[in-house]
Amino acid sequence: MIRQKVNLLNNNDTTVLNLMKKGTDLYKEVKAEAGNGNSTAIETLQIGEIRQAGTSYFVWVSEKIKDSQNGSATDKKIYEMEAAGESMRIVNSY
Repeated sequence: MIRQKVNLLNNNDTTVLNLMKKGTDLYKEVKAEAGNGNSTAIETLQIGEIRQAGTSYFVWVSEKIKDSQNGSATDKKIYEMEAAGESMRIVNSY
């Protein structure tokens, strides 16, 4: 997902949107970032715990992303995912 988001930012490749549930706030936020003109690269991605609550799965991650305007930044997030047939869709990030 992170690599595809970088492709969205750098090349306006919207493939990453297929991994998200349409209409969610996260979907709209990521779609709005398309082709922002920054050169973006992933420096590190660490996946921590994965937990289930009801029909949702929560994935703890630490992302270090470098872009041409802001330099490097480490962001800790929790992605919420739900099953969509035989695949998973990201529905939110916290």
